[in-house]
Amino acid sequence: MNEAVLEASDLGRRFWDGARQIQVLDAVTFGVAEGEALAVTGSSGSGKSTLLHLLGGLDRPSEGRVLVGGNDIHHLSEKAGGELRNRELGFVYQFHHLMPEFDALENVMMPLLVRRQGRSEAGREARETLERVGLGERVHHKPSELSGGERQRTAIARAVVTRPRLILADEPTGNLDDRTAERIHQLLLALNRDLGTAIVVVTHDPDLAGQMQRQLRLHEGRLESG
Repeated sequence: MNEAVLEASDLGRRFWDGARQIQVLDAVTFGVAEGEALAVTGSSGSGKSTLLHLLGGLDRPSEGRVLVGGNDIHHLSEKAGGELRNRELGFVYQFHHLMPEFDALENVMMPLLVRRQGRSEAGREARETLERVGLGERVHHKPSELSGGERQRTAIARAVVTRPRLILADEPTGNLDDRTAERIHQLLLALNRDLGTAIVVVTHDPDLAGQMQRQLRLHEGRLESG
């Protein structure tokens, strides 16, 4: 058994709607092994995106804990939590969230510059990563000059340029046509295979989920199977 890169224990998340309490997640427990590819599926409103935000430390649970690399991500200082996310995690969203004023190379360099890596080395690593995802000829194109699939590949390059142990992907193909979505599926699987990067992907796409090593299903905030 590979070492766990992430462990979620009894995670719960509640919100208040006026006087009414809504339980979005309830007692969610699972782990992600080093190099594993895991899909979390479920209908709209089942809590998938909320779960991913908790796993990445972008939201706090009402109860339970998340260990990333053995560290409780919700009990770190803001600075330490940011450093942990930069070191251990990469994020990919349905919408690429690239900075429009920067070209692909500059967008991919950003996580390396945040960790105060020199611009020359950051540029070299960003270029190599863009070449890995098939964008070696598009490094100086801004997001508005890239297709939807190219923008998503740039976002994936940004997520993996730091060589994280785990990528958290929220509906990474939900905004793409079927042909482009399949290319993104294959890219994520290749990165998982070639770099050994673990992946947790939240998706309603059965084709993508079916290509992962393991699937979990959320139903009304609870895991049904694993």
